[in-house]
Amino acid sequence: MNDDNENPVYGETEGEAWSELLVEKPEFADRCPWETLDGGDWSKLLRARPQFSDKCDWEKLDGKDWSLLLKKRPQFARFKPE
Repeated sequence: MNDDNENPVYGETEGEAWSELLVEKPEFADRCPWETLDGGDWSKLLRARPQFSDKCDWEKLDGKDWSLLLKKRPQFARFKPE
């Protein structure tokens, strides 16, 4: 794997690939390297699969990530930093 954590085959980051996989196949969660997901990956994943919220590093989400997430899953507002 190269230094920028990009998948050379698909041109996406490892975290992006994992978030997309877990949206479709949540049974692979036990194999996921959670630290590779960035804020956008988390936002996408949690909109579809809120059960993974206990794994989320909330500090990785930025304003756009929070906006997209809270539109679909307002219950996560309690995790948003002030």
